[in-house]
Amino acid sequence: MSPDAISRDDGAETVFLGIDGGGTKTAVAIINAKAELVGSGSAGASNINVCGAAAATKSFQHAIAEAVTALPPGTRAGGVWAAVAGAGQPAQQRRVQRILRRVLRTQPLGNRSGLGQAPLRVTDDACAVLAASDLSEGIVVIVGTGSFVWGQRHDGVSARAGGWGYLLGDPGGGFDLGRRAVVAVLSESDGFGPSTALTPLLLDRFAIPRPLDLIPLVYAGAEGRAHLASLGEAVLSLAGQGDPVARGIVDHAASELAQQIIAVATSLHISDVSIVRSGSIARHPVMEDALHRSVSPFLRVHWQLPLRTPAEGAATLARTLAIAGETVIGA
Repeated sequence: MSPDAISRDDGAETVFLGIDGGGTKTAVAIINAKAELVGSGSAGASNINVCGAAAATKSFQHAIAEAVTALPPGTRAGGVWAAVAGAGQPAQQRRVQRILRRVLRTQPLGNRSGLGQAPLRVTDDACAVLAASDLSEGIVVIVGTGSFVWGQRHDGVSARAGGWGYLLGDPGGGFDLGRRAVVAVLSESDGFGPSTALTPLLLDRFAIPRPLDLIPLVYAGAEGRAHLASLGEAVLSLAGQGDPVARGIVDHAASELAQQIIAVATSLHISDVSIVRSGSIARHPVMEDALHRSVSPFLRVHWQLPLRTPAEGAATLARTLAIAGETVIGA
């Protein structure tokens, strides 16, 4: 089916909505049948494993409502693809589908644009990054609040590693770097860890007089997790400035990510691979350098960044399904 074939007979525009949901923010992109961006929106976190269903629902509502305000009357939604961190397993995908279906049906412009009845697919966030990079084969390394490695061959076979969440893994993510930084500061304070510039940085960041005051901040539930996740960029900055403790934290995290990348490449039987870095931490030059040093001895790698946003990649996937005439079933 050609792009023209998915337009309505009455001349009204058909659009495709892509959602990129993460542990810190949610982005929505809307493209038309010609793959042109016609709407966008953003909001807070929507990884239900991190922020919970209520917060995810609110983020989806706000981001979608902002994106569809640009749509003219009579616009029809041809499909919705939600690429959401933490939705890598069927049970999680079904949960996000239920949330999104309610949001799409009840948000103010849902009836006007047909979003409530649009085909809906929910996946993890990595496939949208590959689509946003115009690649059919490659490995995606997403490192933001958390981390995740996913790869796909030309024949559609895929493999994944990591993405276990902040309590079990996510090396290199903002939360992981922040947690390691606090541990380093407390170790120095207790007298068995080396001196580090992380100590004055964290004391100043949180306006506290002594390292032990970090402990109640960290254990303050969701707010504490947000405190830790916010430290990732600062750790990378200090590592770039030569602080040996910060550099060690970044190098250790990059080594763990490299093991996941190599595991995915081995599973897919590829050794000459394009690796797409996505997420604020993965894009940072210090993390890029650390990853290159950890991976290059084992794989021939072509590093790149996405050509478009992951939300646009998700919208592209929804459009591709419609052009192919495939059925996308929502919950």
